[in-house]
Order: sequence, then structure tokens, then C-alpha cells
Amino acid sequence: MTRPPRRLGVALALAGLVACTAPEERFQEHLSRGEGYARQGETQKALLEYHSALKIRPDDADLNERVGDLLIEQRAPQDAAFFYREAHRLDPARSGAALKEARALLSTDPRRASRLVRQVVAEKPDDAFAQRTLSELALAQQQLDEAESAALRATELAPEDPAGWVQLGNVRAARVLAAQLDEHPGDALFEAALEAFQQADRAGGGLVSARIDRGRLYSAWAGHREDAERSFRDAIELAGQQGDAQARVAAGEALATQAARWGDSRLEAEALRGVVEASEGRIEAWQRLAVLAGDAESAGRVYTELLSRRADDPAAHVAYSRFLVRSGRIDAAIVHLEESIEDGVESPTLWEQLLLLHLAERRFADARATVVRMADAHPDHPRTRRGQARLALAAGRPAEAAGILRELVLEEEGFESQLLLAQAEHRLRNLERASAAIDRALLQSRQYRIDAAQLKARIHYDAREWGKVLATLDQMVARGLPLQGSEAVMRAVSLYETGDAAGGRRALMGVLEAGPRAGAAIEYAEREGARDPAGARAYLEAALEQNPTNRTLLEELTRRDLRAGRTAAAIERLDGVIEKHRVRPPILLLRADLLARTGSYDAAEADALRAFEAAPGSPEALDLLFRIYVAQDRIEEASRSFREADEAGVLHAGARLLLGRLELHSGDLEAARRTYEKVLEEDADLAVAQGDLAYLLALQGEDLERALELATAARERLGDDPGTAHRLGYVYLRSDRPAEALAEFERASQLAAGRDWSRPGPALYYHKGLALRALERDREAVEAFETALANGSDFPEAADARRQLAGGSGP
Repeated sequence: MTRPPRRLGVALALAGLVACTAPEERFQEHLSRGEGYARQGETQKALLEYHSALKIRPDDADLNERVGDLLIEQRAPQDAAFFYREAHRLDPARSGAALKEARALLSTDPRRASRLVRQVVAEKPDDAFAQRTLSELALAQQQLDEAESAALRATELAPEDPAGWVQLGNVRAARVLAAQLDEHPGDALFEAALEAFQQADRAGGGLVSARIDRGRLYSAWAGHREDAERSFRDAIELAGQQGDAQARVAAGEALATQAARWGDSRLEAEALRGVVEASEGRIEAWQRLAVLAGDAESAGRVYTELLSRRADDPAAHVAYSRFLVRSGRIDAAIVHLEESIEDGVESPTLWEQLLLLHLAERRFADARATVVRMADAHPDHPRTRRGQARLALAAGRPAEAAGILRELVLEEEGFESQLLLAQAEHRLRNLERASAAIDRALLQSRQYRIDAAQLKARIHYDAREWGKVLATLDQMVARGLPLQGSEAVMRAVSLYETGDAAGGRRALMGVLEAGPRAGAAIEYAEREGARDPAGARAYLEAALEQNPTNRTLLEELTRRDLRAGRTAAAIERLDGVIEKHRVRPPILLLRADLLARTGSYDAAEADALRAFEAAPGSPEALDLLFRIYVAQDRIEEASRSFREADEAGVLHAGARLLLGRLELHSGDLEAARRTYEKVLEEDADLAVAQGDLAYLLALQGEDLERALELATAARERLGDDPGTAHRLGYVYLRSDRPAEALAEFERASQLAAGRDWSRPGPALYYHKGLALRALERDREAVEAFETALANGSDFPEAADARRQLAGGSGP
């Protein structure tokens, strides 16, 4: 929902006007319709009407507060907080709105929440709502004494208000929980909490929520299962007597949840059956009933009943399609969705589910067709735009996906959109944005989502926020969710990085003892290899036996062999892997690099060309072939051969890229530019060509704005490629943006660090020196120029590097 502006133009107040003006009539119409929808429980429609009314009268404090109340019902506390704040700003005497804002901010902005609550309490110490909100604040902060004192005060001020008694019961229930963590709580703690809930029930003339709370409390009290079940059944009966279907659902689901904890499937099924009778659109309850049915045939009958009752409900058809997928019948699920759409159950929800199934099966042509049809049927719907973002992510276009999602979440924020945005930002290495998006996603989620928690841990890990990694993973464990191997390794690394080496070592050993895992073996080699070289190598080799084509393991073992002067052994290992297995291009490139080191250029070229043919857009393959031709002094020969092939029309885009690189090295910038432009005419998204052309434009000092666009696009597509970071940095340098250039040069160095076969070239250090000198960091600049010359004295800018060291200025 788009937030209304804080101020519109000045309104003319016409005193004494008897008849309503046209805007006033529209205001009253929107308000009336909104109230009607709100009474019927159609919250979204009510919000749309209230929003229209606010456009006419944005300074209506009461209406702002009503919108906040509805947003709370929709579980959008952050948005609700805005409207409560606006209501209080417009009417400072409206302290209730300030308290509601505080409640909405308890988990996300506890400082502001505390300030608001304590300010109102100081002004109105005898306000029961203020005391109750103070109790909620203190309870959220685990200050149980203050929480109980404030709750008691609220019940004294308003003994007939059941909400105060419920809050007192919640505080006392928290005391029970705290006691359970340390020792067995005494009966007196349970009895005190029960008394508060019973008082709430009496004050409310029969309160379903209080009876549910009483049932939960009894469930935690050993030996009181019968009392717990009776309390839940009392809540269900009362909801039925009151004709409150929503309360009936809440009570039934509470009993079903507790029955599941008891392992009583009969009672759980009975409770869920009551839920769907009270509200047949409660799809989650139908799904749980299907699971409890046991075999697939019985579960299918549950879904048949659901579809007979809810034939026009898209959510029912989506639930059935998911059941078919879980049953291993994904094609049947796709057919069902297609038929449902053809039968007139026209909803973006069905289209989105169909898209998800095509993507899960990697049927990208079908996925693209689905998005096109979806856009035709629902061109401006948020799910359509989210579908376009999903397709872009699946196709490896995270920048496109992020662009769609950044706009989408401004208009309609929701869990799925924020989760996808977090994934896109993470792939783009925009870690701060990714972290903000995943936190917003978790706030929007109505239940704990393990996939979101896993992504949150990974984002914090990549951002080197070790404490947050540990907090996220520990929360998963506290919920009874075992850590997967990669998560256990992340936890171990985080312990090392926070100074707990012993804890990190124990965590790694725990993973390794469960079986040889690549990630754990690599981390052990890095963290403990100096202390235990034999053990580190043994873990690496054991992991490689289980994962013989794992690139990272092969790289780590190769690195160790190179440091020990055992290049032949490293080549022999790679020979065995390549002969026995179908390998991906990076492993061929690893052997090619080792062969080139030993002077076996023909064999190295053969491997590099095989890799290049399989992945013509690979920057690693391009770089290696280029280095091989330079080392053999075959630049002119290779260029001539590629030009002849190009003139014959048989040169593919990847080889044309290599031709451009050779022309660039030879100093024929115009020829190289024509080559790169031709490549990009054929494929405008070829990242290596974008990066190389950007570098060339920067060399020429021409069209630097386009160069920056190209280099940024290449960086987004290639991610962690050091050469791409170097090229982007050089564009920044030539654009007189040395600070940004230096950041990219540093990133390129970090990405290449530890790659014994792919160390940063001298040009990177030379360019880094120029950026440092432009920033007047002369001592560091001198070090960079010295490192450049130490890494090779035959690079094109070597002469200027010497001049820079001598105190001169470059060209």
C-alpha cells in the first residue's frame, strides 16, 4: 500500500457551509465503504477505501489510527507504526496512538518504543492502557518484575478490562518458562498465572483467548494434560456459542498444535476437522488433515473434498498441486494447474505456482512462456512482476531481478518479494541491502521459515558479521532444526573469527567425524593445517574420494602440492580425475595452468581450448589462453588465425573475445574496439566483452560514462572475478574517482588472494599505486609501485611505474 504524503496543499475551510462539498461527499463515501468492509473482515478492501479517504483528508487523525489498526490485523506492524505516528502528530492528545505505535515497534525499534511508552506513562500514570503497554514493553525486554508490577497496576485501574488480566497472565506464564529453564517451577507459579487467565475470562463474560492461554499453561504443567484438553475444548465450545468463527478456528488450531506435541494424531485430526468446518477456506488445516490421513490415497481423498468445497479457490488448487509434487507427480501438478486456469480459476496465484514448478524442473522455455501468458492476463499484478523477477534470477540476471523487486517492495511489501530481493542483492554482493531485505522478509513472515533463516546466516557470513551468523544459527538450533553441513561449517568459522578457536575446532571436528565433507576439510586445512599438516591432508583426500570432481578440493590440494614443489604430483592427480570423470571447465583450466607452468604449452592449450569451447564466456579460460599465447610469443600468429576464421564467418563469440584481447595487447585499440563492438552487437549481455570494452574505453579516455555502465554490468554478472573488479576500478580511476577505484582494486586483490595459479598481475598493483597517489597516500603508493615491478617488469606501464617511484608523474 502506498503511503500517503504527510502534507497536501492548504485546504480552504469554508465556515457555515451547510451542504457538503464534492470532496467531502467522496470522503464520506470512502469512509462508509471502508467501515463496512472492516466489519465484514475484508481488511484489504477496507484499507483501499481508507487510503482513498486519506488522499482527500490526510489530516484526519482518527482515520490514520484506524488504518494503523487494520495494518496490525494484516501483520504489517512497520507500516502500522507510520500511521499511528501520524495520528499522534496530528493530535498530540491522542496518547493511545503513541502507545499503539510503541507496540508495533517492540521488536524492530525497542528504543523508540520504550521512549514513547515511558513518556505516556509519565504523563498519564493512571491510564490502564499505558500501564498495560509498559508491561508488554518490560516483558519483551525480559524485565519480569517491572512487567508484573505494570500489569497489576493495569488491572487495578481497570478491573473489568480483560486485556489487563490477559497481560498479567502472560507475564506470569513467562515466569513459569524462566523457571523451567533453570529448575522445576513450583505449582504456585502455575496457579498464579491460571488465576489471571480465569479473571480475564470472567471479566470478558467468557473469553475464548483466555481459555486458550489457560490450556497452553496446563500443557506445560506436568500431570495436567486432561485439564489442558478440557480448557481447549471449553474455548471451542464458547466460540461456538458466541458464533465467532475466527475464535473457533483459533481454539481448534491451538488444540491441534498441542495434540501434535502430545503425539495424539486422533485428537489432532478431530481438532482440525472442527477448524475446517468453522472455516473451510483454512487451507493449512486441510493440508495437515491430509498428512494425518496417512497413505497417499487417503490424503488424496482429503484434497478431493477440499476441491469439491472450494472449487473456485486458487489456494486450494495450489495446495493440491503441492501435494502432487510431494507425491512425485510434478507433471500431474502442472497439468492440474493448467486445467484449473482453463476452467476459469483465473488467478495470478495459480500462474505463479505454475512458474515455480517449471523453474524447479529447469524448464526455462516453459517458464518464459508462463511469464508471458501471466503478463498478458495480469499485466500490472505484483505476482506477475515477482514472476518476472524469479525468471531473471533463474536465468542468472540478478541485476534485472533486483531492479524489479526494489520497485515492487515499495508498493506491496511481503515475505516472498523481500526474500527474492534478498537473494538478488546477495548474488550482486550488495550485502547491506541483502541483510535489510532478509530482515524485512522475516518480519513479514507469519511463521518461522528455515529457508529465510539459512539465507540470513549466509548473508551475514559473507559480510563477515560473525556474531550475527552465530545468533542466527543458534536460533535455528533452539527451534530444534539441525544444522546442515555447510551451516555447521559456517558456525565453526564464526567461532574461530570471534576468538573461540577451541569451539571452532570442536565444531569442525564434529562435522568431519560425521563424514568427509569438502567444506569442513578445506576449513580444517586452513585453520589447523599448520598445526596438523598430516591430518589436514588426510581430511582433504578423504573428502576428495567422496567428491572426486569437487573443484575447491582439487584447488586446495593443488595449492599444497605447489607450495611443496610437487607440481608433477598435482598434474598426476588431475590426470586421474579427468580420465575417470566428466569434468567441468574449471578443472580442465586448473590442469592447463599447471601444464603451462611446466612449459607444456601445447597440452595446456588443448585443455584450455576444451574448456573455452564448453564455456566461451569464461573469463578464466580467456585469461589463460591469452597468457599461453603471450608466453609462447604467438600473439601475431594467433591474431592472424582468428581474423581469418572471423572473415570466413566461423569464429564464435568467445573466440572473437580472445581476438579482441590479443588486439588490445598488441596496442591496436581501434581494431580491438571494433571486435568488442561486434561481439556485443551479437550478445549485448556478454560480460567479458562488456568488461574488456569498458577497459579499452578507459584507456582511450573516451565515453567514460558508457565505460562505467559496461564495467558495472560486467561486475554484476561475473560477481567474484578479480579481473572484472580490476577493470571496473580502472574505469573509476580514469573517471577521477580514486577512492572508488581503490576499493575495486582492493577487492580484486582479495579475490585473487590465495590462488597460487592466478595471482594478481603487475598492472593491478600499478593502477592501485595511481589511485593511492591521487588520494595523497604516497607511502602506500610507493609500496604498490614496488610490488608491481616485483611481479614483472615487462608490463606496458612498467616505465611509468619507475617514474612514479622516482617522484615523477605519469602520462
